[in-house]
Amino acid sequence: MASMLSFTEKALAATLSFSPSPASVSVGNIVSVKVVVNTSGEAINNAEAIIQFPSGLLEVVSVSKSSSVFSLWVEEPIFSNSSGTVKFNGGVANPGFNGSNGSLVLITFKAKASGTASILFTDAAVRKNDGLGTDILTSKNSGVVQIRAVKPPTPTPTPTPKITETKTSLPFAITSVLVPTFTEYSEDIKEKEYMVIKGLADPNIDIVINLRAILNNTNQILVEETTIKSDEKGLFIYISDKASAGVYNITAYSLTKSGVKSEKTPSITINVSPKSVSILTRILNTFSLLIPILALIILLIILAIWGWYKVLHYRENMRKRLIHTKALVSKSFSILDEDVTEEIKIFKKIKALESLTSEERLFINQFKRDIEAAEKTILNEVKE
Repeated sequence: MASMLSFTEKALAATLSFSPSPASVSVGNIVSVKVVVNTSGEAINNAEAIIQFPSGLLEVVSVSKSSSVFSLWVEEPIFSNSSGTVKFNGGVANPGFNGSNGSLVLITFKAKASGTASILFTDAAVRKNDGLGTDILTSKNSGVVQIRAVKPPTPTPTPTPKITETKTSLPFAITSVLVPTFTEYSEDIKEKEYMVIKGLADPNIDIVINLRAILNNTNQILVEETTIKSDEKGLFIYISDKASAGVYNITAYSLTKSGVKSEKTPSITINVSPKSVSILTRILNTFSLLIPILALIILLIILAIWGWYKVLHYRENMRKRLIHTKALVSKSFSILDEDVTEEIKIFKKIKALESLTSEERLFINQFKRDIEAAEKTILNEVKE
């Protein structure tokens, strides 16, 4: 019994945690932390969480789902820097997700002040893909971000150069420029779609985007440079023209008004796949058009067979009813003929004492002929 219980507990164990933890960052810089799930061998189809962070030490720049194992979102990832919370509720269709390091969302923080920032799951659930929504979450590991104070550089004394030709010196200053960071983008898109890249840099500064690609159709090398500007919070968004199929490598650097450049960002790669339709897809599309037509034709054939069957059945019933009617009419006229014959006999007995007049004989003969003619006419009508 003990072994059965321990097996059940292990089977229904899922863990939420942050990666990396601990993370380290300097004041004024950004750090990205992933929310990951370990399903312990169980397939899941949903997870949701409310995450709390110290708003005095950190502020959220973005919450990305581009690398998430989830593709369906009951509640899109949202955040509030005033309340220090991040929320999400996502899922995935059958057969679900099963793994030990499944990325759910990527949270990018900016460090506001030095200290130790604890990131906590205040409410969370991980649901098993069993059709019942069984919550199998048993462990919520908190995360830690160590925020270092920025120490001013110690000035190094330099010898004062001798000025022989002029007594005037020109003042100058060395400006430090923050390297831009790409925070959100899609690694795979389709041809004729737009590449959208979000990032973070110094506020109100020019961001130079360098794009280099090898196009699939022509093997041509495409090189482009575009300058955009960050907003007052340092956020920037690059939106390309409609992309051609190929592999794109993208870097960026900051550029001040005085011409000072930052270091380049690490290169990111975006794959733009062609929109060509495979043979299998074309066959499926063709069948998707033919199947309704074939179904309609089969339905019409079934209706025609059913209608013909009903007509034949109706004609057979009518034939039987007409035969019955014909027999009934013949029988009725036979009875009527017998009754008339009896009446004539009675009439003759009454007239036995005196002979029938010619008018009476004519009437009797004509009456019998009229009955026979009526019977014949009705039978002919029934036959037709």
